[in-house]
Amino acid sequence: IITAENLAGLLNDAGLTADEFAEIGGWSVARVNMWMSGEADIPHVAHLVAVLMSVEENYQDARSLAKARVKTGEGSHHENR
Repeated sequence: IITAENLAGLLNDAGLTADEFAEIGGWSVARVNMWMSGEADIPHVAHLVAVLMSVEENYQDARSLAKARVKTGEGSHHENR
């Protein structure tokens, strides 16, 4: 299980803000903030994405995909993710 402190460290190591992480993962900023504050459990997939984002090539690919998803209207954030 990943803690809020662990997630914050991973995002810091990857150079990501909570907003950027939300955009890349397709989560709402509110949901990511709940994880970061310890108000909600962090799903395994969020941990995995945070770890993958520490690799620059993965980060660049994810940013490109997130931007393309937003342009096509597929970038709506789902509160229950």
